[in-house]
Amino acid sequence: MKRKLISLAIGLGFSASAMAFTMNNIPGWDGNFEAKFQNMEAFIDADQSGTISTGDINYGILRISSINTIDGDTLWANGQGGQELTGVFGGITVKKVTPSGGAFTVDSTGGQMNIYLNNLGSFTTAGGFAQGLGGYGSASCSLGSLCYNGISNAGGALFLTLDWAAVGVSLLDGTITVTGSFTGLTSPNSGHALGYLNVTGGDYAYNFDTNGQRGGSDLFSQNDFCTPGQSGCVSLASAGGAPEAGGWPLRSNDPVRGHYIPEPGSLALLGLGLFGLGMGARRRKV
Repeated sequence: MKRKLISLAIGLGFSASAMAFTMNNIPGWDGNFEAKFQNMEAFIDADQSGTISTGDINYGILRISSINTIDGDTLWANGQGGQELTGVFGGITVKKVTPSGGAFTVDSTGGQMNIYLNNLGSFTTAGGFAQGLGGYGSASCSLGSLCYNGISNAGGALFLTLDWAAVGVSLLDGTITVTGSFTGLTSPNSGHALGYLNVTGGDYAYNFDTNGQRGGSDLFSQNDFCTPGQSGCVSLASAGGAPEAGGWPLRSNDPVRGHYIPEPGSLALLGLGLFGLGMGARRRKV
């Protein structure tokens, strides 16, 4: 019986590792990473002004295309293990808009994100980015909430839950979680934004909750965006949808940076099995 239990422990150690999300084929890989993503986003126009203003809420969806070392080596790519990583974010509320010529700075507070590990093709089969804002209704959820058709209702694992962190992205206001700048002087219209995030839960929180960024946050996001369909901006089509199906006024990309640590569970099980084998051999000698 003891030998069977030991064999089972060793088997579980290997099978858990084989079935779980892994960053690459090197067991126990531990290090900094960059997650490349594509996203589509929009604003809830709270005051019906037709422009970004105080009280408006930024929200959207994303698909992670790859996770790489800082040197650019691929650790995970969309489709690896038959899986995809897609997410929904919202609640980033505009606190202040500061005009400057044809450009303006937008400082926001709050913000949450859920990332799901789904079977490859779940998002595309549901319609991908081309669902536009209608993807919220198709999942029976409200506009800007943390659910979207083909992401939150695809039957996969809740990979990570995250909150944007107020850790000093603005020197003037300690409540700001995301700061960005927009300009209409370029063609296409463009801008950039940055913020830090805290891992708050999810099946893989252990791997990414490392407190390695500013103020003890876990991830740093810095992204560039432009208007889909405009000449010079990557279109919705290249991101998995058609421009005419949109409703998305902005498209973003570029990395999220953080640190990954390996899950100890399977190694612990393997260690338990080896310990049991050692004890058995010791008793036989006695």
